[in-house]
Amino acid sequence: MKRDDLPLLVIQAQGTVEMPPDTVVVTWKFDARHADGAQAQRETDRQCQGLLDRLATIGFVLEDLRLHKESLEQLTEFDLERRTTVFLGFKSSRTWVLRFPVAANRLGALLGCLQGSGVPCTITHELTNREAMEDQSIRVAIAKARRQAGVMSESAGIRLGRIVSITRGELRIQHDVYQWEAMSLEESPAAAPPPPKDIHGSETVTISWEIV
Repeated sequence: MKRDDLPLLVIQAQGTVEMPPDTVVVTWKFDARHADGAQAQRETDRQCQGLLDRLATIGFVLEDLRLHKESLEQLTEFDLERRTTVFLGFKSSRTWVLRFPVAANRLGALLGCLQGSGVPCTITHELTNREAMEDQSIRVAIAKARRQAGVMSESAGIRLGRIVSITRGELRIQHDVYQWEAMSLEESPAAAPPPPKDIHGSETVTISWEIV
């Protein structure tokens, strides 16, 4: 039998690992509507400046934030009775993102300075060192595939030869996302977000062995 014609044992295995997050990502989205587009933009300017003023009280500056998205769109709706499109005004939107290390321990102070602002935010704990998670999950997946191949070959009474191919999938990461609502001054303080959970990462490998 030619070597290329040898039967194969193909095993697919998934390796899953957990690692603590190293980065806090806080996102704010501001929207303002007005009949005049310039006025809508001035309103988002005012909202954004209010955020910057609060963040400045705990040491953050404009350079710490990144303008993720900015848009000005015309709002319309279709009037069924008149069978025409009606102009409703303009909507100005801006999304700001702030990132800082988990080790800096600044999240509590940040949420404290936002309390009473009525400005909600989304908090995400992320892992920037994807390579370390990728390497670990691949090692776990390969070790699992080897164990499964050993059990199957022993149970079936076959002998495995060399590995003829090994492929991998794409690293999948599951982040912990928390929606935090900054209450108004008249309301009770908003609950602090729970402690960050470990981030789950998984990688799939497929290994083919010759059966000899």
